Amino acid sequence: MLPILAWMDEDRVRKALPDQKIGRRPTLHYRLPNSRIDEPDWSFTTEWNKWMPVENLVSDPDKLDSMARKYLYHLEHPILSRAKTWMEEIKNVFGSE
Repeated sequence: MLPILAWMDEDRVRKALPDQKIGRRPTLHYRLPNSRIDEPDWSFTTEWNKWMPVENLVSDPDKLDSMARKYLYHLEHPILSRAKTWMEEIKNVFGSE
């Protein structure tokens, strides 16, 4: 949460944690990729490619707003949205994986 808190109020965060290395950015996620370095077929590129659609979504306010509205509709109308599930919507945006 520190990156988004610093983005919202950097002075306050720096005052509370003056020695911490905190990159400020408007994000609701802060995730390290899975590391399976002991597996011969594992690659950082695989994890990177899985995460990039999320980064692309949060950097596109119009697309993010559209997805948020679709998700709220799905939650508010479970019977009507049953024909097209939320997972199908996600696959349309992010691809099959």
